[in-house]
Amino acid sequence: MTETELPQTEVLEPPRERWASITSRPWVQTLAPLVLYAVFAAVWIGRGVIAHPTTRTLGNADRDKTILMWSFLWWPHAIAHGHDPFVANVVWAPHGVDLSWVTSSPTLALALAPFTAVFGAVFSYNFAALAAPPLAAWTTFLLARRVTRNVPASLVAGFLFGFSPYVISQSVSHLNLSFVCLLPLAGLLAVRFFEGSIDRWWYTGLLALVLVLQFGISTELFATLALVSAVCFILAALLLDDDTATGGQAVSQDEVPDGSTVLDLAAMQAKEAAEQDTQSKADAQEQRKGTGGDTRSAAESILRKYMKRPRK
Repeated sequence: MTETELPQTEVLEPPRERWASITSRPWVQTLAPLVLYAVFAAVWIGRGVIAHPTTRTLGNADRDKTILMWSFLWWPHAIAHGHDPFVANVVWAPHGVDLSWVTSSPTLALALAPFTAVFGAVFSYNFAALAAPPLAAWTTFLLARRVTRNVPASLVAGFLFGFSPYVISQSVSHLNLSFVCLLPLAGLLAVRFFEGSIDRWWYTGLLALVLVLQFGISTELFATLALVSAVCFILAALLLDDDTATGGQAVSQDEVPDGSTVLDLAAMQAKEAAEQDTQSKADAQEQRKGTGGDTRSAAESILRKYMKRPRK
């Protein structure tokens, strides 16, 4: 068969359409931002250690990072040899030290144990320090995309969080404080539970896992997360309930379209509240007309109605 006799179905897909089909795949849209953030981090803050990952360390010459490098060696060694990893008698002899009072980040030490065994503790530290900003940016992107369904805005949100002055400044010497990628995951789980895309058992189990891992990275960040979460729960309990969360009438699941986000649900609630406000004003006008100008009872009725609503 000659080239001119080839059927139209065998004609190659144009490059632009092929590229569009690739970028429209869900896994590409999810992982591509992580690659983008990682390349940016390697070029911006990792250029000094990329070529020498086992002999140079990311950041300054401060001694704080050495405890983490030692911990990357100690935790796998203690567990492999049956020692209590929290009681390290190999330092501060003869009494040793209780690591439950020391920032040793067992989550990172155990997660990076294969890299530590092959390439050494310096490599593992550099790997974690370089991975912290892009991972934080990526998990923030996932959270923002879930809430807004806007990919460009979510990319910007991820960049602003993952490469914020706080994360970059802490990555110089305090890896335990710069590794914050699990915090947006906790928010993402809460959003999905609110939407109803995961049930309470999955939410409880996954959130417990995130909290345990975060506790093993930084007790300071864990305490901050717990405090902020407690404040949010208290405010929600004071301002919202079954009768007032939607302005006096709950939105049933049948009324929520599939694929709706938290903002979509909030828009539905705001629309219902506006309709109820309009009806309340109409009722008040009718009451004033029927009572010959006596507006006191109408005002009291409206005031009681609004007193039950959450503040905006």
